[in-house]
Amino acid sequence: MKKDLLDVSELLSFEKSRVKNWLDKLRFSHILLVWVGLVTCYGLIYFYFSSPANYVFDTLHRVPVTDLWQTIYFSFVTATTTGFGDVIPMGNFRIIAIAEVITGLLLLAIVTSKFVSIKQDQIMKELYDISLSEKINRLRSSLFLYKQHLNRLTSNAQEGTFKDLDQKNLGMYFTSYEDVLVETLTLLNKEDNDEHQIVDLDLDFLARSIVNALEKTIEAGKEFSENKIPWTKGNKNILLIIADVNEELFKKLETSPSINKQTKEIVLESHKMISSLQELAS
Repeated sequence: MKKDLLDVSELLSFEKSRVKNWLDKLRFSHILLVWVGLVTCYGLIYFYFSSPANYVFDTLHRVPVTDLWQTIYFSFVTATTTGFGDVIPMGNFRIIAIAEVITGLLLLAIVTSKFVSIKQDQIMKELYDISLSEKINRLRSSLFLYKQHLNRLTSNAQEGTFKDLDQKNLGMYFTSYEDVLVETLTLLNKEDNDEHQIVDLDLDFLARSIVNALEKTIEAGKEFSENKIPWTKGNKNILLIIADVNEELFKKLETSPSINKQTKEIVLESHKMISSLQELAS
């Protein structure tokens, strides 16, 4: 029994999604044309199917309506639920008039739904842009902190105060750097499959931060080597992973439509430094 209920709910959910997709594709011009067409069709029905028992009655002149334009006028008044009372349906035309009112209200509901959908899309886009901007700022802040940590460890190496704890912290900093690179790569991959595009200036800043972090990593690595500070096996492995992720990331940045020409040139130059990073880890 539970399985049957689940199947029904899944079917209803599928039907709702199909209806929503269909409504999303509709334009206001399409809805207006459908509405005008239906109103005109009802007006033709009132004119061509009139009979002594079923007709539209002119209350001002107290005679049945025999003019096509007047039946179309009555149809428009009925569809908009205005109801002036100057023309009224008689006989079975009352049922047809009720059906026209219902049809007009349904079309009005579709128009309202369309307005709400457009507003929701605008709000969602604004929220998406805000969250994306915050995410990029967080990634840039993480890269800035990473460079600060490397500066401190580099100073310790130059002053001869580099300790075992610093070696452990270095591995932790490399891991956090790797996480930032992977998250950035995921962001760029999502951009390829998403209708929303990353704001150009935000991605430019992020790309430059990534390049600066790579340069700082190589610079710190050379300082460690010059001051005879050994690399642990774990740190070497993380560096190799960082080199691979950086290489893939730079390839994405080189082809990204969201960064300018100058930033792409910087990325292309930095791409050549991947080998230097790999040499440090060897």
